[in-house]
Amino acid sequence: MSNTIIKGAQRAKRKLADLLDEAKAVNLTPPDQHLSVDKKQQQFELKRGL
Repeated sequence: MSNTIIKGAQRAKRKLADLLDEAKAVNLTPPDQHLSVDKKQQQFELKRGL
């Protein structure tokens, strides 16, 4: 039984580490305010796709 608990905890730990790595990679900077609306839209769509 303890092996099952340990394996489950290891999987959860791995998933959390992967999620944290993904969160670190997210770019949260706002688009440049001097860009055209089309360019801002492109940046938004690219970020949303990640």
